[in-house]
Amino acid sequence: MADKLLDFLKKVKTDKKFASFDEAAVKQGVVLKILSFLDWDPFDMDEIQPEYEVNGGKVDFSLRQKNTHKVFILVKKGVKDFKKYQEQLSGFAAKESVPVTVLTDGITWWFSLPLFDGSMEENRFQTIEMDDQKAEDISQIFYDFLSKKNVTSDKAVKSAEDIVNNRIKTMLIIDTLPKAWNKIMSEPEAWLYDMLAVKTKELCGHKPEKETIEKFIALEMHEGPALADILKPKETAPYAPPHPQSPRSKAPCQPCALGAWDPPGPPIW
Repeated sequence: MADKLLDFLKKVKTDKKFASFDEAAVKQGVVLKILSFLDWDPFDMDEIQPEYEVNGGKVDFSLRQKNTHKVFILVKKGVKDFKKYQEQLSGFAAKESVPVTVLTDGITWWFSLPLFDGSMEENRFQTIEMDDQKAEDISQIFYDFLSKKNVTSDKAVKSAEDIVNNRIKTMLIIDTLPKAWNKIMSEPEAWLYDMLAVKTKELCGHKPEKETIEKFIALEMHEGPALADILKPKETAPYAPPHPQSPRSKAPCQPCALGAWDPPGPPIW
């Protein structure tokens, strides 16, 4: 069956007549053909129910198991923008609690999880463009999400949910990483100081002071002078010993500050 599906997809890609099919031809000549290669029985109403009416409208095919709707398929031809019909199809699926929907014109295929909490764009877990993708890749997508085995075992739903959850997780991480980085860099926590201190000591044998690390982080965040320039001790004038002074000369001893001393004259009697 896998080989037959692959051969048919290659034919759809190369034969331009498939692009000119109207809706009825797409349903019979493309959709049912692909489903038959995926082990669904087009003649068993318990497996494929056509023209299923729901909520005042109808879907072209409902893939079923034991009276439970598993997949709704809607065929729309000549539509450039599927969004209007995607919303309508999602409404049908929500009414019947159908986990997977497929919207197609035979060439483009949109696979969605209508019950998943998110926008229509977020809930679309896979897209096929017959003209742009390799037949091998298209065949694998069909097998993963529309084969009878994977649909009835709910493996298709689980795989689709994994795709959507991983996409949402990736988008949240991409959106949050810069915010987390900016917060860490603007408000460094103790672990950042400790980590830098330990690693610096491992490399040079000396543990920097917290003030030094704070200055370094500030420099990494904002352009400024080099760390060595900031931490360099202030230069002081070299020590100069006092100039030697000549010893003070002592004045010769004077007998009297009032004049020279005269020897006494003869006594007066």
